[in-house]
Amino acid sequence: MKKEIRALIGGILLILLLLLAIVISCSAHERVTYLLGGREKQSQQIQGDIVIDGLNFTHWLASENRCPIVSGKLRLCDIISAIDETSDVIKQKHKGRIMFVLKDRETALNNPATRAIYAETARRNKVYIYVVERYKIPLKTEYNHSTRGTEHARLGRDDFYMGILAKKFKCKVLTADRFRDFDQLRKHLNPFHVYEYTWWRSYPERDYINPHASEFQRLRKPRRVHYKNYDFWGTDECNIESFV
Repeated sequence: MKKEIRALIGGILLILLLLLAIVISCSAHERVTYLLGGREKQSQQIQGDIVIDGLNFTHWLASENRCPIVSGKLRLCDIISAIDETSDVIKQKHKGRIMFVLKDRETALNNPATRAIYAETARRNKVYIYVVERYKIPLKTEYNHSTRGTEHARLGRDDFYMGILAKKFKCKVLTADRFRDFDQLRKHLNPFHVYEYTWWRSYPERDYINPHASEFQRLRKPRRVHYKNYDFWGTDECNIESFV
């Protein structure tokens, strides 16, 4: 009887040792494959959706001497060029929704001609373009005042909407902005509306956002990824020379 128990225990131990050897062998094989370049690093793997900070992105291209901005002012053509020249590179890394977020100028409201350009750009590149716009006459609210030190937060409607999209699609925001004042946006933003342009719909969808609504009380600063994680001018797919 004792011999049988010992034999059973010995058999179990042998099976466990064999399983352990298999696990170690598989781990070693994966490690060798990774070192030899047969497996992509985590930062290079194909990902899903991504939100792009459109204005910040265009400014960053300018800082890298890839998209000169005349007199330091961002023009509509600069923004469109940035989208045209980099969308394909972003698509190589993201197979989900490519979402550029922009806003209207503080000195002028968007007109039908400007909106038509955004619509065509979204169609041409097969991306989503969200343009955050002010109301022609600001809605009356106790929050539409600004004080010293809060001016930037009062203008951050595009940042706030990026946070909404990042939370909705559970993805990161491609930006060089640290969003330091993100938690202050709800206190100082006026309600705004958003046009969503895409390639598969003739007319844009329109969304209405009240930052002070209860549904946004728990909205937090989104996770971010920097542009330097993307090879915007090291590949043939991106004809970045047209920026120079």
